Order: sequence, then C-alpha cells, then structure tokens
Amino acid sequence: MNKSLLTTLLTATLSLGLLGSCSSPSSAQPPEGTGGPTKPAQPGTPTAPANFRVKAADASSVTLSWDAVSGAAGYVLERKADKDYAALATPGASETTYTDTGLTPGVTYTYRLKVKTAAGESDYSAEVRGVASVAGADSDGDGISDADEQAGYDVSIKEAGTEKKTYHVTSDPFKADSDGDGLSDGQERALFTDPNKKDTDDDGLSDADEVNIWASKPNDRDSDGDAQGNPLLFDGSEVNTYGTSPTLADTDGDKYSDYTEIIDRGGRYNPLIANTPRLELSQVTAPSIELNVVRTSDNSVVKSHTASLQLGKQDSRSATDAQTQRVTADVSATVGAEISGGTDGFNAKASASLTVSAGYGYEQTASYTTDSVRSSQQTSEDALSESAAQGTTLSGGRLNVGFKVRNTGDISFNFKDLAVTALRRDPANPSSYLVVGNMTPALGAGGAVLSNGGATGTLAASLDLPTDLALTLMARPQDLLFEFSSYNLLDDAGRNFEFLKETTNAQTALVVIDYGNGDIVRERVATNVQRAGGRIVGVKLSKVLKDILKLPYATASAGGVQVLKTLRDNGSTFQGDVTSGAADHSLWAAVGSNNLNIAPNTNFDDIVLTQNSEIRLVRVQDQDQDRLLSNDEYLYGTSDTNKDSDGDGLSDYDEAKIGWDVVTAGVVKGYPKRVYSNPALKDADGDGLSDAQEKAKGTDPLNPDTDRDGDGDASDPQPLDPGVTSNVAPVIGSAAALVGIVGTPERVSLSGTASDQNNNLTGVTIAWGDGATSAVTSNPAAFAATHDYAASGSYTVSVTGTDSKGLTSPARTVTVNVTNFKTGLKAFYPMNGDGSDASGNNLTASLNGTGCIKPTADRWNVNAQALLFNADSGGAGCGGDASGGMTTPGLNLKTPFSISFWVRPSDTNVQNDSWLVGQRGDAAAAYLGSVHGHVGQAGRVSFAIAGSGGDLKVTDAQNVSTSAWTHYVAVVDVTGSASTLTLYRNGTVAGSASKPAVYVLATNNVWYVADGSEGSNNNSGDSLYYGGFDDLRFYTRALAPYEIDALSKFDRFPKP
Repeated sequence: MNKSLLTTLLTATLSLGLLGSCSSPSSAQPPEGTGGPTKPAQPGTPTAPANFRVKAADASSVTLSWDAVSGAAGYVLERKADKDYAALATPGASETTYTDTGLTPGVTYTYRLKVKTAAGESDYSAEVRGVASVAGADSDGDGISDADEQAGYDVSIKEAGTEKKTYHVTSDPFKADSDGDGLSDGQERALFTDPNKKDTDDDGLSDADEVNIWASKPNDRDSDGDAQGNPLLFDGSEVNTYGTSPTLADTDGDKYSDYTEIIDRGGRYNPLIANTPRLELSQVTAPSIELNVVRTSDNSVVKSHTASLQLGKQDSRSATDAQTQRVTADVSATVGAEISGGTDGFNAKASASLTVSAGYGYEQTASYTTDSVRSSQQTSEDALSESAAQGTTLSGGRLNVGFKVRNTGDISFNFKDLAVTALRRDPANPSSYLVVGNMTPALGAGGAVLSNGGATGTLAASLDLPTDLALTLMARPQDLLFEFSSYNLLDDAGRNFEFLKETTNAQTALVVIDYGNGDIVRERVATNVQRAGGRIVGVKLSKVLKDILKLPYATASAGGVQVLKTLRDNGSTFQGDVTSGAADHSLWAAVGSNNLNIAPNTNFDDIVLTQNSEIRLVRVQDQDQDRLLSNDEYLYGTSDTNKDSDGDGLSDYDEAKIGWDVVTAGVVKGYPKRVYSNPALKDADGDGLSDAQEKAKGTDPLNPDTDRDGDGDASDPQPLDPGVTSNVAPVIGSAAALVGIVGTPERVSLSGTASDQNNNLTGVTIAWGDGATSAVTSNPAAFAATHDYAASGSYTVSVTGTDSKGLTSPARTVTVNVTNFKTGLKAFYPMNGDGSDASGNNLTASLNGTGCIKPTADRWNVNAQALLFNADSGGAGCGGDASGGMTTPGLNLKTPFSISFWVRPSDTNVQNDSWLVGQRGDAAAAYLGSVHGHVGQAGRVSFAIAGSGGDLKVTDAQNVSTSAWTHYVAVVDVTGSASTLTLYRNGTVAGSASKPAVYVLATNNVWYVADGSEGSNNNSGDSLYYGGFDDLRFYTRALAPYEIDALSKFDRFPKP
C-alpha cells in the first residue's frame, strides 16, 4: 500500500473540513455530541485544540496530531470503533501527537480530543477518523493496497451531524474507481464514503459533486443542518430545487434560515433574497437657507435673509435614490452624448464610479417649485447687494430642512442616532458631488419604533454654512442632495442590526433596478451558492435576473458588445417589458461597484456578482437630445421633450451645466464668478433681458443690476462697469424733527422732502438711531413718520432715499434730544386723589391728616388730578389741631438725583415758612422761606442739601406765583470731588451753586410732602404748606436740561 498517498489524502481532505467542520460561514450548528462542527467556546472557557487530524497510518497504528494550546495542563483523547467513545489517553501539556497502536486493518476508528486548563475543560474538537493500512500490491493504482481494499472500512451516514446508520464497505482491488463517480477508491477511503455508491448519503448530489463543486459533506445528507429532518432541504434538494447553499443554513444571511423561508413561511420569503430592514429618507419640509447682513464694526445684524424653498410635485423621476442620482450624474458626464445621439446600447463605461451601499437605507430625491427657486436666487442676490454697502458684510449662513424616515420593509425595528449628509453637485464637475456637511435630525434619545409602513414625524435638522456656500446653495438649490450618513437599528431584543448587516453583506450583493418610471427594485441576493473546486465564485447577473428575481430580459449587440436591451418590470407603476433604444434616446446603464472590476466591453451576461458588491441597472433617457437626462430635468423643473424649456434661446443643458463667466470692469462684490441661468425661467432676475441676452452681454442672469450701480442691466449702457450709468441716486432735500407732544415726550415726528431726477424714487428709509427703522413708500417725496423712543438720550436720525434701480441717496441726518419720563424714574406720584406710585416700582405713599387734604384741578384744569394741602380748612374739613401731608416709603436716593414737582401756593399763606418736599432728618428739602435750619427767603422756593461744609443751597430769585402752577426741578450732581445743585423753574435755570465737597444722602429715610412732620389728624403740624401740589417725581440720575424742558412742557398725567 502507498502510505504516503493515503496520508496526503487524509491530510488534504481533513484540512478542507470535509471530515469535520465546514470552512464556509454558517449560522447552523449540529446537535451536541454528534461529532459535527465544534461549538463556539463560552466566554472564559478554553477553545478546543485546532487542526486535530490524522498525521500518518500503518498496518497496526494511526498517528494523530494537533496544535498546542496556550496554558494547557493536559489533554483528553477518546476513541470509538463500533460502540461509544472511551478514554484512550491523556497526553501531557507539551505533547501535540499521539500514536494509537495495536489496531486491526479494515476497522474504522473515530477520535476526539479536548484540552484542560486552569480555566476548565474545552469542548471536544471535531472528530476525525483513521484506518490502519496494510502494505502490499496495488493492482489498480488507486493508492490503496489490494489487501486494504478487500479488508474495507466503516461508512457512517449522517443527517445534520447525527449518525443515522453505519455499515462496512470494501472496494474492487482491480478498479481504481469502483462506482465510477469520479472519486478514486483511495479518495473515497480518505473521505469514508462508499466506493460502490455514487451518492453515499442519498441526498441527490454525487459524492464527486459534493467534494469538488459544493464543498458539502458527501456522507451527510444535511451538511448545513437546516433541514430539521425534512428531505426537502437535504443537500441535493437545496441545490437542484431551490438553488440554495447546501453548506449554509441561511443562504442569504438575513437571520432567517432556509428552513424558515422555504418551509415555515411557505415561499412568502425567498431564501436567495435577504429580508433586511428597509428605510426611506425623504424631505417633508423643503430646505430654507439663512444669511445675515451684519455691521463689520460690531457684528450686529442689519437684515436677515431667508430663502425658503417649496417642494415640487412628485413624479416618476422622484423615486431615484441619492446613490442612483450620483450614478446618473456620472453616466451623464461620460456617455451623455451617446444617449443624445441615439446610441443603441451601453458598454459599462461608468463601471468604476459606484461605491458599495453598505446600509439598509435609501433616499428619495426631491425637486423644488420654479417660483421658490427663483425666489431663492433673488434672495441670494439681495443679500449680496446689501452687503456691498460700506461697513457691512455677510455672516451667519444656515441650512434648515425637515426629514421623514419610513420603514418600507416588513421588519420592525427601533431607529436611533440618525445622521444625514448634505451634498451638492459640483457645477465645475457635474459628475461629482461635494459634501456640504453632516446634519443630526432631532430624533430624540429614545429613537422611534417603526413597524411595517410606519414613519417618523418631521425630523428637523440644521447646519451652519460658510457665507460663500450659503450664497451658492441659494443660487443653485437644485444641486442639493441628502443621503443617510449613519444610524442604528435595534431589533425587539435590543440587538443592533449592525451584526446582521456584516453577515448579510458578506453573503449577498445589492441589485438596484431603476426603470425610470417610478418603479425601483432594490434587493440583496445570495452570491455564495455557486462554487468551482469548492470555492465560492459568485453568481451571474443573468441568473439573478431570470431565476432569483424572475425578471426576464433581452440583450442586443452594440459595437460587438452584448448590452441590456429589455427588462421586465413587475412594479406598481407599470407591468411589462421596459425597452431602451435610439427611438426615444434611452438606454440601460449597468453600473457596478468598484469591487466588481467590470472591464470595458464586458458582455452583460458575463457580469458576475460577488459578496458585498453592488450593481445598478438604470434606464436613462434624453428624449429631447439636449444632454440633460430626464432625472436631471426633474430636479431643474424642465421638460425632457423640449431642449429649451423656457424658450429663452439657450438649451436646458447649457443653462444648467455650462453657464458663463461674469467679469466686471471695476470692483463689484461677488464677481468675477461662473454663473448658471435658470433653465425653467426665461428671465430669472426680471430685468427685462432673457437669459440668452444676458449671456450675450456677459451679465448675471440672476442679478438685475450686475455692476450694482443702480442702473439695471437692460438700461445700463455698460452693465459691467459700475462707473457708467444712466441713473442717478435720489436726494433728500430736507428733514426736520419735532420732539415730544403733551403726555408723550418720547415721540419724535420727522418730516421732509426727497426727489429723484429720473423720477423713479420708490421709498425713504428712516433709521432712528436706536436700531429701529421706518420705511415710507407712500408719497416718499413728502415723507413723514413718527417714532417713540424707549429711553431718554441724544439720537442721530438718518434719512436715505432709494430708487427703483437700487441706488441709495446720501444720508441726511438730524440730531434729536429725546425724553422718556420713565428713564431712571424711582417714584412718580401723580397725586390724582391718593398717594399711588405710577413708576411701576410699587412705592405707594400714605396721605396723613386727610381732613386737611382734598382733590383739586391740575394745571390743565382737569378736576381731581392734583391735591390741595391745608389751604381750604373748611372745605377740607381741617381743624386747628390737624395738618395735611404725604409720606413716601424709603426711596434710597443717592447722588446724583433729581426731584420734579408742581406747586401753586395759597396767596394768604405764601409768605409762611413752608415745607414743600424733603427727606425726614432734614438732609435735603425744597421749601418756602426758611425751615429746619435751612435758610431761604419768604415767598420764594429754595432747595438745600446738607453736608459737612454747610448747606448746598439755591433760592429762586423770583417769587413763586399764587395764580398759576409753577414747575420746579432740583438736580444734584457730583463731578469728581465737587457737587453742583441746579434749580429749574418752568424749564429754565433759576439758579445754581457748587461746593468742593461730595454731597450725598447717607440715609434711606422717607420723604415728607407739605408738612415737615408728615401731617396728622391730631396735631397742628410743622412748617405746613398751604396750596396745590402735583406730579411729584424722583429720579436716580441728573436730568439733562432738555429733559427738564420736556417735563415742563409735556408732563401730563394721565395722557390726553
């Protein structure tokens, strides 16, 4: 016997896994203890010894070997012949071979091995078999001695690794292949198959085919263990009936076994088409693009611009996904001329343009209405024009869009962690798409559970944009494209489908068919069934279409290359054959992923799909022969039956893809640049020039005034030179301001005149100096507008005029000093019958000795809007032991401060020493005559503030009137180390005094009015004031002279 040959056969077949576990991936495991593939080790336990095999055999022994296991403490070797396993030996930790001696020739011995380590014992290795060999003559040259052939060996028939029967066989020593099945008797002995039977396991596949083609087990009728005893899924039936793999329990890798898809689901599922999650991304809220014009000095926003697109009507061309859109862009760039010219076929010129789509998602493209595209383009130009003004620039670009994700498959999942990539077509290279950025839609931390047909709500997403990119997208929104970037899918057990995706992709190829009529086929088909020499060789596209997808097709010869001509469509839009040809300028493009390596001039029938590859069959059409494919016409809103959809004299292709350069004679913001006109609009910028005329002039079809000189392109003698124009800017002839009205001192009324020698004045804009603006478009030649200021101050009002050409006049300015009575107001007592505080600070005062107080008419002769203190004792019910006064809460006034009040003393008591208003403790007071140590002059009003250097005091040089109301304001201010007191009478200065010391109100005392001791019903009071008192105000700041003037003219409560 030739022992060397036998050893070689045993070693070779064992290393191929034919006597043990299959080397191909499989999700099936045979029942425990059957000697099938080794089970995966549990975490923390050692792995079974690898490469356990028969190394050699002779007449009475078999030598076994294995790979050393790190950390081994020893091994356990077991053997069986015709009975159960029994211990044979316990090789030491360092041993990797063992020779079993004393064996009987012709008897089949089965061995298994496990290792012991400190962590425990491993599972047993896959079992191996050996037969002792007898030397001698080999009459038929099959590598086995005549004696060994006559002695024979045992054959065990298995089903999913479980022994079903064992019998003894011999072979013919004078025939090298006793059963004529293509395997020599020596090979059959090495495989332990029956040398007298072509199909040892009766599974419908010959031993030779199982070994040489399918890499299945010739003595196991269910090599992949997926039949569960059902003959319909024995190896032969898998290959011959269903076309599934006999070595993979789940041929298409979708976690549904072949048994589940064929037997349980009764054919509803296809074992050659992976059932995986399917997600569709679409837009439900069209994109909006924001851009701000800001001041360069402080980055404050002058104006915000937003281009809001609107989704166009969906049609058959909108079903194309983002990847197919990219493919057709490449097809258009490489063979667009052939399509337009009517070439009857396609020879895979774009076959290297496609990258593999590894995920489960696809996208639906969208178009935008012509009007919204036009508006977006105009918004881009408006923002650019406004930012050309001195001191302004563009900033704050932002893209906003609303997405929806829909489950279009029949597998439910939890959808989380969505990211979307925004892309735009590169106008300079139409076959290329550039990344705009990644967007994270607001999906929520918990994600969304989507069942069959379920969809998310609107998922808002936004992305910050550089200024130039925002302008580009506004000008060409049709170039936008969105596609899935990443996401996570969890099954009902919380497991991520990512693990399944890797398995599925390793066993399938993605086939996408876009018929161009709205029907799309998108399936992952098994690529791991066909083998050559036991190796997976992929699956021909012809088999995929005809046998798996059941889509008959026809080819034709084009330039000596077999190309796809007709393909069956079984979709919802159309059912029948979809044909391409020169008649309607269409063709079928077969575009494969890079890893398919489809060579130029490859015949269609010869395309082979391999694992994790992708093929797209896309019917593209250019019916009007303008080189703009139909799906691009959809995106641009144009027609595929008219080369010049908008009738402007330029083809749709030239407008969308070619464009022209705009170069101005002088410096004009935004130029030079390449421009593209809108193929759906004859005159996109509405300047009276068609796009063809704009191209002839070299002007911008999206800017009505290319050189921004105020003279539109249609009338401008040199529309590219800002220094030459037929239009002049408007002129503001006059502007005058009226500040304040009674009760509303903060209101400014502005009026003036504007003119334009071209008679195209459209409006006047008034910038009020506080950030507010007013636009006057009705009769701007004699403009008028009003504005209420929120705070006192000095403001510069700027007035400009604009004409219909966009020219703006030089600004005319007016300075206004505005008073808002609320600015710095601490407390305000209108004295309209009570002591309420109208400042909003809730500092209500109390009226004391109310029998000596009564309402009286104010200076506007409005009844009950002022208070009369002590003067009319009879009418007020004031007895001799009572006094009327008012007490405020503590006002916490500090320096500087201002106090404003109106008085009308009684003519009979005006010469008395009278307390008008002052702080308890005599720190500051307004009075008549002299009070509490503060010296003055009878019949005249004084104000004094006490300090270490004596009183800082001013006495009015005039007697106070008893026949009319008089307004007084006392202002105390500190500059450095000097203090100044100014007393105003009726808006003019009555006197002023300064001292080189800081006068402050150190205590937070209350303030008394009309009585130096607050007033009472049971005592006669102190330095009583007799007369009317109105509108008492306390300010925490020094009022300006113009504010005091406003108080004397406009202070009226309530407003008229």
